[in-house]
Amino acid sequence: MIATGRGPANTLMWVCATAVRTGVRSLQWPAPTMIDGLRQVRAFLAVARLRSFVRAASELHVSQPALTVQVQQLERTLGVKLLERNNRSVALTRAGEDMLLPLERLLMDAEAILGRGHDLLHLRRGILAIAAVPTVAAAILPPVLREFREAYPAITVRVRDDVAANFQDLVRSGDVDVGIGGHLPHDHTIATEDLFADPICVFAPHGHPLARKRRVTLRDVVGHDVIMPSRLLSVRATLEQGLQEQGLSIRPAHETSHFSTAVAMVNAGLGVSILPYIAYACYRSTQVRCLPLHDPPLERRMVIAAPEGRQPSPAVEKFKEILRRRTAEYTATLSAVMVTRHAG
Repeated sequence: MIATGRGPANTLMWVCATAVRTGVRSLQWPAPTMIDGLRQVRAFLAVARLRSFVRAASELHVSQPALTVQVQQLERTLGVKLLERNNRSVALTRAGEDMLLPLERLLMDAEAILGRGHDLLHLRRGILAIAAVPTVAAAILPPVLREFREAYPAITVRVRDDVAANFQDLVRSGDVDVGIGGHLPHDHTIATEDLFADPICVFAPHGHPLARKRRVTLRDVVGHDVIMPSRLLSVRATLEQGLQEQGLSIRPAHETSHFSTAVAMVNAGLGVSILPYIAYACYRSTQVRCLPLHDPPLERRMVIAAPEGRQPSPAVEKFKEILRRRTAEYTATLSAVMVTRHAG
């Protein structure tokens, strides 16, 4: 029975448990204690197959005394004698015969785990799970994912384009590796970093009185039929705070959880809406004007979120690196658009 100390089998289980608990990157590959045990197993199996310490030492490129020590260490770990040896021959003991097949399987499993660990570390395999609010998934993620796939084609990427409330739950539970969405209230289970600020705009159908204005404020919007984003969305909290600070209130004519629906309703002449600019980038309509809010301007802060305390995998780190760079390109374009619209 292989169950004493930190022997080869226990070492293998320890490495597996550590990989699950802390992530592959936290291990120093190959783990030194595991490799010592594997060397001992490999030494025994070579001697058992070749029936010679001399030939086994030559095959493994070690000295015969070092090989003998490795086999003796394995025997001490297992608590049984594996080999009978004399000046002329080497033979398996009964215990050695019983342990031969389990140790062969152990060595194969351990080498497979080490190979998988190397693949994960060097992005030759793996799964990356992402949650993103729908507009980010539509406007920003596609070029990010294209670049990531071109660089790391063996990584499978799964995207959940859920609304804000589900986005937070997915990150908190660890069901996804990384999330992209609106600013989250303080949550000690989630770590966030700012990604970009999305200006909030008034969406008005052509021919509407607000569509003819050069500058639009929240006070201008009050009194019109307004299609408001649902309370499930982070932008709603930003809007309500802005209204409260100015002593204003809006009674929504309609509410919706999807920006695409809000833009379609504006396009149909059902009212005006107050949404982040990214909704216009995703659901552009020739029948809708997008006017940045003034006095004061409002914005929705977008963040990258991940489970607190989880060591990011190499795939997550590379994805975030590409995401930051592509988002910087998007915000540079966005800034130029906003300057033009404010001037107009």
